[in-house]
Amino acid sequence: MDADGDFVVAWISYDQDGDGWGVFAQRYSVAGSQLGAEFQVNSTTTGRQFSPAVGMDEDGDFIITWESDQNSSSENDIYARRYHSDGTPIGSEFRVNSHTSSSQFRPAISVEKDGDFIITWVSVDQDGSGFGIYAQRYDSLGTPQGGEFQVNTWTTGQQYFPSVGTDDSGNFVISWMSNLQDGDSQGIYAQRYDSSGQPQGQEFPVNSYTTGAQSFASVRVDADGDFVVAWQSDGQDGSGYGIYARRFNAIGEPQANEFQVNSSTEGAQRDVGISIDAAGNFVITWKSALLADREILAKQFDASG
Repeated sequence: MDADGDFVVAWISYDQDGDGWGVFAQRYSVAGSQLGAEFQVNSTTTGRQFSPAVGMDEDGDFIITWESDQNSSSENDIYARRYHSDGTPIGSEFRVNSHTSSSQFRPAISVEKDGDFIITWVSVDQDGSGFGIYAQRYDSLGTPQGGEFQVNTWTTGQQYFPSVGTDDSGNFVISWMSNLQDGDSQGIYAQRYDSSGQPQGQEFPVNSYTTGAQSFASVRVDADGDFVVAWQSDGQDGSGYGIYARRFNAIGEPQANEFQVNSSTEGAQRDVGISIDAAGNFVITWKSALLADREILAKQFDASG
């Protein structure tokens, strides 16, 4: 979303680009009105293009990143494309990952207010033990800033499904789920970085409740660097999966304990998302399975939680 509230939605569409799955997008105004027509993002249509993610700066310029098997039917790479605020492409699509052995998948992106951006993803076997988390920084012109780098220091088992958020100074936080690191199934971990990509401290556990699986986290950072991580937790609310979150200040100190987001616990609560404003007020969304229905729910919080 830009400073005016305009936004872009991206999705995958089957056979619309002429060869299997392709990535398409639509621009919207703050009022929810369509701006122009939907458009195809990927210029290469060979194979599958899927798992898109979108990031936008305060002026409305945006980047869409996605996963593609255009180079191999069995191995995927991460691609991205930059756009002006009016939807005009800036250059061609480009490959994000430099390591191309095995597969790279599940990209996530965050864009600073001035247009610099970071993309993170999962890489298979690159860290020496299954899935690992990698990232690449770019300036506002799309020029890589340094090389891709490994995020997770704990490499045993699988680290996957990353999320990333940036503050107004370019400092950023990457979160992910890690298998068996907290002693019981999956747990949520995060790592802070300064604007030059230097780690700030060590990776750290986000969830304090470790029984069962805590998974599929989303992180967002406010203008000053304070951040919120939300995730789904199995069995913690007494009925399948529930949604939990935790607030941290800019130096990574927890601001109170993790807290339950969903008030209704019937059925499973999954697929969490989070958005935060410059002042730290935030909204958490999730999918709820109540009886036979599935609903999209949301809950709003002020900066104090």
